[in-house]
Amino acid sequence: GRIDIRDADTGHIVRSLDAPGQDVTGFRFSPDGATLAATYRDGSIRLLDPTNGDERMLVAGNGTLATHPQFDPDGSLLAVAWPGIHRLALFDVATGTMLVDHGGFGAATAASWSPDGSRLAVASDDRPVASVIDVDSGDEVQQLVGHLGALADIAWSPDGRSIATAGDDGSARVFSAA
Repeated sequence: GRIDIRDADTGHIVRSLDAPGQDVTGFRFSPDGATLAATYRDGSIRLLDPTNGDERMLVAGNGTLATHPQFDPDGSLLAVAWPGIHRLALFDVATGTMLVDHGGFGAATAASWSPDGSRLAVASDDRPVASVIDVDSGDEVQQLVGHLGALADIAWSPDGRSIATAGDDGSARVFSAA
């Protein structure tokens, strides 16, 4: 697999970040743009320097697809989902240490950090309920119920007071964040 970084004006490739033999399944720039998180079909996670492709961190794969990497607002934490095994984990970006390892949220399709980084909202494509997780404790602190089918996306409002979800039932809903 390969991630191509392109010039926005010309579309020409500026840099390619290769992972031989690996299929890229998700990627995200850190808030400051200094790190690129990439997830792969084998379940691995790589933190890369987008300026030169140097690998800053590698979390070995568990054999199941990893996806949806999401940095917290200050870039110190990274959330990653393994939908096939219903797992979501939070990592310390500086050390690569797994801080929280969660199961039970279904096959995560999207995650969104609260603006203050204290909570993570998670949507799943195999259940109509989104979960809000307290990052410090790892506990589920709120369930967002109202869709008739699987969830496709989730996002916090900039002021942190609301969480929007989109579902396969063709609806979008806005919930009050507890």
